[in-house]
Amino acid sequence: MKQSFDDQLGDSLKKVDTQLQMDSEQHNLLKKRIVLESRKAPVPLKRKLNKTWLSLAAAIFLLVGFSPFYSTSMASLAAKILPLKISSVENQSGSPEFVNGIMEIVSGNGYEMGGLGILPDPYTIDVSVMAGQGDLKEVKENLQPQIEQYLADQGVDKYKLLISVEKRSEESDFGDPELLANIEKLNLIYKDVLSNLGYPEFAERSGISFSNDTAYIELPDTVKESEEIRSALLTAIQKEKLPIEKVDVQLYNEKEREQNMQWSMIGDEIYNALAGKSAYDVTGYSYGYTGKTGFIEIKTKLSQNTSIDILASIETAIRDYLASDEINTQIAGDGYNIKLLDKNNNSLVKITRTPGEE
Repeated sequence: MKQSFDDQLGDSLKKVDTQLQMDSEQHNLLKKRIVLESRKAPVPLKRKLNKTWLSLAAAIFLLVGFSPFYSTSMASLAAKILPLKISSVENQSGSPEFVNGIMEIVSGNGYEMGGLGILPDPYTIDVSVMAGQGDLKEVKENLQPQIEQYLADQGVDKYKLLISVEKRSEESDFGDPELLANIEKLNLIYKDVLSNLGYPEFAERSGISFSNDTAYIELPDTVKESEEIRSALLTAIQKEKLPIEKVDVQLYNEKEREQNMQWSMIGDEIYNALAGKSAYDVTGYSYGYTGKTGFIEIKTKLSQNTSIDILASIETAIRDYLASDEINTQIAGDGYNIKLLDKNNNSLVKITRTPGEE
């Protein structure tokens, strides 16, 4: 029995061996950021994350009956190392820069996008189009050469390419209709209560969830009316007769949360600049933020005998990226500890700065 894309992603993430400890929220966030929603045009994502940190969505679809395609351009590019540059990407939600290019190739050939997913190890790009636009063989013949050439132009030369046709479904595949209706009602109640109490902005950047008989919300610890919000929510929920008996309010440090997400974006951009390229052979990354310091570890299959030129190019690219005006502003005086690890988790490159250091 084939694993679902979600299961394969979970297994792949387990392979990312790291010395950083990730809690369940950080692990789920990393997982969601690797899976890319592509059934609609990308929505521009501002680097100021205080209104968008929970807006990421995951597109989950099955990998059933697909045979992987290995890049035919790998051999021709293996010895060619393009100049490495790490860029701040304004219009992506933690996704590689080439994602939009692949989507344009698909739509440019007259296909409706079904989904676009990426697995970190082995680096796998999974493209699906909606059924009714030609059989699988025809779709592969049309898209595979164009996508491979496009990736080659981006310096991406080590990957598996999966192309599939996704069946259309008349019915929702997203769960029990009654449960979905309750979730929708709960979110509307949440937005109404926060708006009535003068906090509409929190409804836009955070959400409400429930498990068993308890609803859970998160609010910045600067909100003094958290108990009033909890009480108003519970009253409104009971009025709608939803199967919820308690509301749990969890407070967080807003500044620390925002910086944590900034370092998540930084980790994304460093990793994405290296991923899928045989010269760097990365398999994943982890990030953390504590004590006004961002921690990033990039896991690779490189050895301690890796070319000094390759390691120097990586270090230079990371330092240039961190020194850019945009990223330096976002770091806002944070320290950092960034490591490139070899296949045995030993450090190949280490870049550090103490908090407050210029």
